[in-house]
Amino acid sequence: MPDAPSPHFGNYPPPGVAPAIATSGNSASIGSNPNNAMVANANPETAASPASGSAFPWGSPTSQSLDNDATKSLVEALPEDTLQLIVREAYLFRAGEIILQAREEAKARHEQVSSTRPPFFALRRAETKDAFNANLEAVAQDLSLYDKAAKRNADAMKRLRKCAELHIEDWLRENDATYHAGLVSETLVADWHRCLVRLDTGLSEFITAIGSARNALVSSSADAKGVRYVSDISRKAIMQAAEMGALLAAEVAATNALADERDRNLAGTAFESAFPRLPAFDFAASLREAAAMPVSFLQQEFTKIMERCDELRSVGLPALLQQVQQAETQHAAVKDSYLVGVWQSLRVYAIAHYVDENDLNHVARETEDMFEQGTF
Repeated sequence: MPDAPSPHFGNYPPPGVAPAIATSGNSASIGSNPNNAMVANANPETAASPASGSAFPWGSPTSQSLDNDATKSLVEALPEDTLQLIVREAYLFRAGEIILQAREEAKARHEQVSSTRPPFFALRRAETKDAFNANLEAVAQDLSLYDKAAKRNADAMKRLRKCAELHIEDWLRENDATYHAGLVSETLVADWHRCLVRLDTGLSEFITAIGSARNALVSSSADAKGVRYVSDISRKAIMQAAEMGALLAAEVAATNALADERDRNLAGTAFESAFPRLPAFDFAASLREAAAMPVSFLQQEFTKIMERCDELRSVGLPALLQQVQQAETQHAAVKDSYLVGVWQSLRVYAIAHYVDENDLNHVARETEDMFEQGTF
């Protein structure tokens, strides 16, 4: 079996020794060695599961959400303990890149050994079979150890971020216009949902009022020409329905106004998108005018209004809610991407200004050891 290549940092253990990054070390401040790092393409977080209950959606690094000046301002505003967490996460990220590179090499060795399986008849010789199985077991063990090391490294990174995210969110809430706009949007959308509940109640009351007004038409009487007009009782019922219609129209306007405000707040930001609007629904004026019309006309008007109400309740509102849910899903995805990008900005800044490649092994081991001791 070919010899495994030596690891790329510190005194990383040779094949056959678990590549754990947690053996010893005392808690210490880090980050005093600037400008000595590089960023690779590997992603050391692919093996880890998301941190439960986290406000930040940790996944693969993406583009940066903050420019260098904004990142510097954020770093300078953070408590020292939080900055230490960010720097340690950057160290673990670099260590993770190297672990993944070593894992790829171990995977290639495993594939190479697997491809050299002797023919069936050759395996009948005990020494040939034993030699092959020993080589295969050794490279499989190496690959398993690197898999475990990668997961352990990624889990530690996520735990570091979980400890730091509260302070980062506080800063974003007060200083980052995009993040603040996203939070305002979420508040407005919550108000929109409450308006929709009131609107549904108003729609039910309006439908009831229209039904009462239509039933009151039985009290109408005919004039000298035989044309039936509404009675005082009917007119009163129609006016009450018109009042309910005016309240319903106000609820529609208020709901759409929240959508307008939401779109204005998000204009020009990463969250910009058009929020759905309710269709115009105002029958108050037409009902007041219709009260002076013949009963035959009123009956047609009531039928038209009831059809619009049924359409709004059975089709319009459900379709609108579906559009809103899609908009909220899109908003959440953009927010997730933005927050991951914020941390990517912090990581790149920390790697450029604080991470010393010569300290990777020491800091990574020390950090995992601190987790095991319950320091964080």
